[in-house]
Amino acid sequence: MIDERYRLLGQKMAAFQESKKLSIAFLGGSLSRGEGVPGEDCFVSVFGREIQRRWKERGRIRVIQRGESGTMSSNGLFKAGELCEQKPDIVFIDYAMNDTSDRYLWECTEGLVYQFLKNEIAVVILLFCNEQGQCTRGAMEKTAAHYRVPVLDIGSTVWRQVQSGKMSWEEYAGDYVHPTVNGHHRIAEMLCDFMDGLEAGAEPVVSLPDEPVYSGAFLNYQILSLRRDMRHRKPGDVIFRKTITCRMLLMEFIQDKIKNPANVRIEINGRLVNLAEAYASMAWGNRVCRYLCGDGSLSEYDVAVILGRDRHPDGWDYSDMDFKLLWGGAGL
Repeated sequence: MIDERYRLLGQKMAAFQESKKLSIAFLGGSLSRGEGVPGEDCFVSVFGREIQRRWKERGRIRVIQRGESGTMSSNGLFKAGELCEQKPDIVFIDYAMNDTSDRYLWECTEGLVYQFLKNEIAVVILLFCNEQGQCTRGAMEKTAAHYRVPVLDIGSTVWRQVQSGKMSWEEYAGDYVHPTVNGHHRIAEMLCDFMDGLEAGAEPVVSLPDEPVYSGAFLNYQILSLRRDMRHRKPGDVIFRKTITCRMLLMEFIQDKIKNPANVRIEINGRLVNLAEAYASMAWGNRVCRYLCGDGSLSEYDVAVILGRDRHPDGWDYSDMDFKLLWGGAGL
């Protein structure tokens, strides 16, 4: 009998035996992107080549890489719908290094797992570690246990090898967290070994739990892009003003290191709660996601999005920030 955590994976492997096709996605932060190493040496790329070599007689493997540096599980919610449309069979979630202990990120992790399982996509949560052997383990493991999905704890394996002297931290990573080329190849090997250990099976998958593990703030959610609404607009323009019924509200936008004092004001119930700044000294054209409001209970919020200061560089437009709102709950 296959462990219930692996039954959906077992069904995917059984389908692979019939179709000879398997699609595997990696959604996460800088590790899944391969920060600091050539693209071909990122563990996602190495895994794709190696698993295809090991399984060349079994069929064709497609690997989808959706790693983006500096992102958290909250950013992952903004990507999940698009990834579901690509219909991967399996998705590995890699946000344990970037997520903090903030409650809303626990909710985002649950929302991600729920969305994929609802779309019959098998989920594996990846855990890595920093040079102290740590990551955001608790929320990840609690969510995995509740939804009966496996955790592949690569970080603990690496840390045991470092502590036992079988490998130095410098052999594995080039800084406090990002693997070297050697580290990425080790990760890919562990991923391939994990896949080799999966059994094909047709045992029924345990249904989704009736209750959420937290408040279920993002079991269903909506995304609203305001990019078009911000095109060719001026400071002080009100881009969005509506009453939203939701459990939690997030925003996502692009920041850059080009000097630019422009920002977007977000007011909740007539009070300024956050600013989306176009510029940050450490930015690189990356996506920033921030919590705006909500404690997990269904509540009404009067939300206004207002363009702030101007004096932006020539050729720049507020729409370049690609500003989006995401709320979990009932809707407008």
